[in-house]
Amino acid sequence: MKLRLFLSVSVFFSIASAAIRFLSTEDIGSIFVIEGDADKHYFLSAHPTKEVNLIGVASDAHDKFTAATSIRTSSSPLSRKFLDAQFNAFKELDDVWNERFLETLFVGFEREVNAFFDDSGKDWLLEKNVRNLYITRGIERPKFKRANDLNIREISDVPPHGPWLIRTPRTNRNAIRAYPVFGLVEDDHEAFTVGALPDLVHGGWISTNFTLPSNPGVQYIPVPTRLSAWSSGTLPFAGLRFAVKDIFNAKGLPTSAGSIAYERTYGKADTTAPSIQRLIDLGATLVGKTRTSQFAHGANPWEFVDFEYSTNPRGDGYLTAGASSSGSACAIAAYDWIDFTVGSDTRGSVRKPAALVGAFGIRPTHGTMDMSGIIPVSEEMDTVGFFTRDPRIFESIGTHWYAESDVINRSPTIRLPKRLLYPTDHFPLANSDAQVLIDKFTLLLRKHLNIILKPINITETLTPHFPSGSFAELRSMSLRLAEYRTWHDVGKPLLHDFVDRFGPEEVIDLQFDPVPSQTFKKGKRHSQSDFVEALSVKRRFARAMEEEVFLPNSKTCADSIFIYDAATGGKPSFRIEELNDFAGSGQFVMNALPKGSTGEPKLEQFLHYMASMGDLPEVTIPLGQVEYLSPVSGKWEWMPVAVQVVTRKGCDGVLYELVRKLGDKGIVKTVLAGSEAYSS
Repeated sequence: MKLRLFLSVSVFFSIASAAIRFLSTEDIGSIFVIEGDADKHYFLSAHPTKEVNLIGVASDAHDKFTAATSIRTSSSPLSRKFLDAQFNAFKELDDVWNERFLETLFVGFEREVNAFFDDSGKDWLLEKNVRNLYITRGIERPKFKRANDLNIREISDVPPHGPWLIRTPRTNRNAIRAYPVFGLVEDDHEAFTVGALPDLVHGGWISTNFTLPSNPGVQYIPVPTRLSAWSSGTLPFAGLRFAVKDIFNAKGLPTSAGSIAYERTYGKADTTAPSIQRLIDLGATLVGKTRTSQFAHGANPWEFVDFEYSTNPRGDGYLTAGASSSGSACAIAAYDWIDFTVGSDTRGSVRKPAALVGAFGIRPTHGTMDMSGIIPVSEEMDTVGFFTRDPRIFESIGTHWYAESDVINRSPTIRLPKRLLYPTDHFPLANSDAQVLIDKFTLLLRKHLNIILKPINITETLTPHFPSGSFAELRSMSLRLAEYRTWHDVGKPLLHDFVDRFGPEEVIDLQFDPVPSQTFKKGKRHSQSDFVEALSVKRRFARAMEEEVFLPNSKTCADSIFIYDAATGGKPSFRIEELNDFAGSGQFVMNALPKGSTGEPKLEQFLHYMASMGDLPEVTIPLGQVEYLSPVSGKWEWMPVAVQVVTRKGCDGVLYELVRKLGDKGIVKTVLAGSEAYSS
């Protein structure tokens, strides 16, 4: 079960210069505030993660919690300049730590020669109201005019960098136990299903659903200090926080896949998906699970039933965030306290939400990541992708997370491809202001990276590779793959296991959202030969992409890259269905035909199928933002504009290198969290 804490109990622990007020205490820990900053809430783990021993006289304090900060250094002297630099860096890097945690200061010295506090350093300690100073061997005990200015003790070791609450247990007066502190932050855009705390006893995580009496309708997510980056500096993702789409298993957390019935049937996961465990091993910290459309089927916002749709923070707050990874997309767009989020992409579920919220996102080459421990849609098209706001983080995650894949070309890329395939039957965009951003992007590619635009008619280029020369047939085969697979891999086993657990009389309560309900019905009607036929079509199309469209190059991996718009042509599309009837709105297209359309589906509306059926890597690159007149606020609001870049199978490194160079040259920038992706 999710743990919901209603914070009501008030307990005070007196400290020399401040007070810690505990609002609630449960088995897993406590919620507290610190005097003078009552608007900021913290969570204290019930289990200490570090115990250090006092050297010499035992402590006279018993079970009193004290706010503390710990650092390790090899610098000497410990001067005002050094201490200011250290703690200014803490402030800049971390949003959990603040100077109220300087009540107690641990300092560990990492060299053999002695360190000492000079006069400026001693003045700094007094000015910051440090009451307790714990130092390791190798640091000279500072002397003050008055003996009681500071309580100074020698200890065996120090906790890792960061904020802590500490206390000396009654059972061992020679020990100091350090308990990790988490900040509590609002999920006011309803992007999360649960928060996640590390389970220090059993491994994995403990699910949370914290609320506050002052804001009862909003969940609060516990986030750890980023200062672990100092203690785990050799790990590439140390200090980075992430959230994962709720179709991935994480030990101890429930997996719902947007379905109450699924969560009831299977409960908490016993193991962690290898893809998520790899992120942990690389140093990243999981903070929770994000909402998804049911079973990751592409659904419109108004078709969410069991779980409400997340809120895209951009513009007036009513813009759609697209497809099944919309919870992960909304989280990365809304919250600067999270660094990246994980999603899945079968037919656009990372790429399209990334475009709609204005974030960097990727669908890697199919087969790049181990897909075990993830609820599938169609293993023939499923991939694991991610979202982030920062091009440097994007490049780092891509190059490290997928580093062990055997489907990615490992040959060094000497330079980027020289050809930019520009689909004339897709551009220009419906919004001329958005098209200006596309045109500027292509010009900058030529100017700075010598990538030359080559106009093509993508429909004419790909039509010979469609079954019977029909894109409608290719789309039908793609739908068939997903319908067949999701019924046999998810729907049918769930029905069996639900009945086995709750009894046949409970089947009446087994309800699904509209899209998966229809998809399961279609999947039941497909035979195995229908599935084999669809799979053959996909394999032929993927082979054609390799042999006739994106050709290999010994120096650039691929001979070309292809661009298009996966969003709405620069026009707003809304999560409330009726708002899309307003003049000037755009039609968001996922898998279904656009509302009111007649005749055959057109390729230029479904260009995301190209990578899905062709096994190709594709990135979303945010370019800027344009204004639209909101039917909700009645004001001109900003919405993001992004571009998709596709290339040859296995040439994912080309896309990471492209994003890195675009960031280095200032062509693309880190996007902001909040209503605007860029400061206007």
